[in-house]
Amino acid sequence: MSRHASDLSRNPPYGRLTAKKNLGRTPEGDYLWLCDCACGNVAVVRSSLLASRSKHSCGCLGKESYSRRRSP
Repeated sequence: MSRHASDLSRNPPYGRLTAKKNLGRTPEGDYLWLCDCACGNVAVVRSSLLASRSKHSCGCLGKESYSRRRSP
């Protein structure tokens, strides 16, 4: 069993994402999690990205960062 099979919904948030429900596996064997984002959106994220802290938001963080760089 993969080390990512544990119940990630019991863990603290991963950046802006909070894991809510395991949705099963990808064809490659990675688990998919339904996550709530702090901005109010929902995202489906691979467990490996959550565990490695590679995924921090639904995409809102990048958009906010871009907006801040572009505003005068």
